[in-house]
Amino acid sequence: MSSPSAPRVPEGPLKDRTVVLIGGGSGIGLRVAHQAVAAGAQVVLGGRTPDRLAAAAQELGGAARWQTVDVTDDASLAAFFDGLDRVDHLFTSAASYRVGALRELSPQDAETPFTSKFWGQYHAVRHAAPKLSPDGSVVLMAGAAPRGTAPRTWR
Repeated sequence: MSSPSAPRVPEGPLKDRTVVLIGGGSGIGLRVAHQAVAAGAQVVLGGRTPDRLAAAAQELGGAARWQTVDVTDDASLAAFFDGLDRVDHLFTSAASYRVGALRELSPQDAETPFTSKFWGQYHAVRHAAPKLSPDGSVVLMAGAAPRGTAPRTWR
């Protein structure tokens, strides 16, 4: 009688590499995580929603782990990266911001894309840099909000 075999670790160009995906619990980040796992990587998913991250990690299997992180909170980013031994590749697609018509959007709401996308990604890279492998990579995903972007007449 044979014993059950250990789960097969995929071979590929990312074998033995750690890919960190902030915004990896859904959407494009999760799709990138699937590709990284298929290429042999271990992935670390980061995001704000524990249930979503846990479900994504379960979907990805034993090559994935997760931790909550908020890109608008520098201390949260610091804690997230402090928990990692190394970062071979960083992909960040996370963002949370408000959109609306220029005349209706408050200045505080108008600043949210900068806080989330620009400064969030800046601080993520800053915290990842000391742990980034010499041959590592950083991918910062830009994006545009599709809501509220219909052309308007300026008066």
